[in-house]
Amino acid sequence: MVPSKREATWRGSIIPSLDSTGTTPHLFYVADDAHTTSNPNHHFGTWFLAVPVLLLAYGLSIGPVAKIFGPSPSPALRAFYSPLGYLYDNVPAAKSFYDWYAKLWGIRL
Repeated sequence: MVPSKREATWRGSIIPSLDSTGTTPHLFYVADDAHTTSNPNHHFGTWFLAVPVLLLAYGLSIGPVAKIFGPSPSPALRAFYSPLGYLYDNVPAAKSFYDWYAKLWGIRL
């Protein structure tokens, strides 16, 4: 349902028509409930899911990157992946995982 010109102007959601009659339908309409209802837990849930997914992607991206750039990557790549190097050197479980992962990709870490 498209609001009347007066209702839309009051809410500030009108796109003025090119003709002066004002009868041209608007391209979009934002419902009132979209402005008034907000679920703050939605943002928490998004971050709660996004952060682990991004960390997992970061940890697993070293395989394709090492395959593409070979044994001597740029200093920027070395700096970007230095936290994984720290884990590799100091956490035995990370070392065994990345040894297996490097073998899977056919690379040397």
